[in-house]
Amino acid sequence: AAGRVAAYSATAPVIGFHRKSRGGLNTRSHAWSAAVLEIIRREKIPDTVLTALWSKCPGDDPAAFGAALLDTVRLLREAGTRVWIMLDAAG
Repeated sequence: AAGRVAAYSATAPVIGFHRKSRGGLNTRSHAWSAAVLEIIRREKIPDTVLTALWSKCPGDDPAAFGAALLDTVRLLREAGTRVWIMLDAAG
C-alpha cells in the first residue's frame, strides 16, 4: 500500500493554530489543514502520523497550541483515521 505525505515547512500539523514564521504558511495554515482533513475523510486514510519539531510549535501560546493539538486528534479520529504522534522529529 502506498502512503501519502501532507507537509509544509515551519507549519505545525495542527488544525486551528498557527505560529508566525518566515518559512511557514502562517494564517494560510488554517485552509491547508482543513484541506488535508477533507482528504483524510474522503480517501478514508486509515492511519495518520503527526510529526514536527514539537518543541518549537507552541511559539508564544502553549495553551492554545495544546488545545488545538487535542482538537486535531479528536477531529482526525472522528474522520475515521488512527492517529499516531511522533516525538520531536529533528533537533
